[in-house]
Amino acid sequence: MSEAYLFGWAEASSLREAWEGALKQTFARPAWLQAVHWLVEMHPEGLETIPHYLWGAGFPQAHLALHAVLRSLREGEVDLCLFLEGSAHGAAAFLLGSPQAVGRWNLPPHARLTPLGGGLPDALEVVVRQRAQAWLGEDVSAGEVLSVSPAEGLVRGILRGLAQVKQSSQPVILLSRDRWSGLATLIEAL
Repeated sequence: MSEAYLFGWAEASSLREAWEGALKQTFARPAWLQAVHWLVEMHPEGLETIPHYLWGAGFPQAHLALHAVLRSLREGEVDLCLFLEGSAHGAAAFLLGSPQAVGRWNLPPHARLTPLGGGLPDALEVVVRQRAQAWLGEDVSAGEVLSVSPAEGLVRGILRGLAQVKQSSQPVILLSRDRWSGLATLIEAL
């Protein structure tokens, strides 16, 4: 199985500013995008010619959507896509891609994102640590675990996790602790 990378990100007051900022940070072009995934009810202006996927704006759906996008990148279905989230506090965007995007467009990845299924919320942290350890081949029992709240939003939670990873040089496990999803995402700085 392949990997999924985070190349760029941006936070802004509007969706357009967010996705333009994520592309500008990496010098990527809109024409390179193969898909746009968004977690808002509005259509992101300026991206009408690229296939769009609208996911529910609720928090459990956001984490499930991210897992679907990461798996699509890992399986080679697409190589480069935007992941957008909007809220009353503004907008945030990720530029996500596959290893092929690294070579094709010379995009340096900042982090590797790995979707980890969990299980029931009560046992989620233990199960996810075991899966992360199996994935990384190293002990993650002392690694940071961050919970994300619906008010913070998934994209901002991952940005907080990425900042934590860069400070500690240890992988971070981001948990969605709602009672429905039982999902986790492993964040590793590169």
